[in-house]
Amino acid sequence: MGRNLFLPKLSFSHRDFAASRLRVSWNPVQSREGHEGATIASIRLRPKRPTKYCITTGKRLNVYIKRELRINVMQRLNAYISGKVQKTGYRARVVTIAQNLRLNGYVQNLENGLVKVVAEGETANLEELLKAIDIKNTLINVTDIRKEYSPAIGDFDSFFKAVSGGETDQRLDAAAHLLKKLIVVNEKILGVITATHEELKETHEEIRGSREDIRGSCEDIRSSRDAIVGEIRASRDATVCEIKASRDATIGEIRASRDATVCEIKASRDATIGEIKASRDAIVGEIRASNDVIAGEVSEARDAIVGEIGELRVDLKESVDDRMTRIESNISQIKEKVSL
Repeated sequence: MGRNLFLPKLSFSHRDFAASRLRVSWNPVQSREGHEGATIASIRLRPKRPTKYCITTGKRLNVYIKRELRINVMQRLNAYISGKVQKTGYRARVVTIAQNLRLNGYVQNLENGLVKVVAEGETANLEELLKAIDIKNTLINVTDIRKEYSPAIGDFDSFFKAVSGGETDQRLDAAAHLLKKLIVVNEKILGVITATHEELKETHEEIRGSREDIRGSCEDIRSSRDAIVGEIRASRDATVCEIKASRDATIGEIRASRDATVCEIKASRDATIGEIKASRDAIVGEIRASNDVIAGEVSEARDAIVGEIGELRVDLKESVDDRMTRIESNISQIKEKVSL
């Protein structure tokens, strides 16, 4: 039979029962026995006392615990992400998400086009990480995530981005962000152009309808004129002078009405064309201004990248020269020792 220890400040939640090996320790002053800790061999729930748990340890000690205390099992996640994930700012997004979830580890580009993520933390946070890094947008498109779990080792103190030699990754991420903004702006401009094109189509249809109405009016006028001419011809012998006078007056009115209608159509057309040109010039000006601003930002980012690369080359050259000097000094010292 094992001995019973009463520990008032320790307990485990139900989800922790699946753990094969856990560590439990307690304050010797608070326990009835002076043990510093033991490895748990099995955990058994007492059915008649659901608020307490019986833990059988490797030392045959039965530990009864009252209050509930969650023990979070730390795990290590190795994930390999495939898709359009390199040179898109994907690693920066992963670093931000992992740091917000308080995970430790790193993210790294692989030569085969995959991205490797190594993270340590609680299981729930690791699952949240897997959901959050499954990104699909204009630049990033994750197609598959292959994951592996193992016990946490504790090799990392934070989450960082593993960068190979010669990368200027932060500037590339900034350039990718600016490119994404450019794409969004172009999409908005395309939407405005499409809407303007639809308005132009509607205006053209209205003009076409007005032209058809004018044609109909002309046909009506012609029919009326023919009827009048027929009546004039029927009574020509009796009222030639009256018919001529009436015909001339009618022709004058028709011409005046036609001229007025033509002038109105021309004025309306010129006004519509002027509005269309002004709208088009305003849109073109906005597009050019937006492109100039974005081109300036991209140029500044490019110049900054070139400057950083130059500084890195100078630092690398100085470091190599310093090492060569040290090596030559060490060789000289070795030669002196050998000659002695």
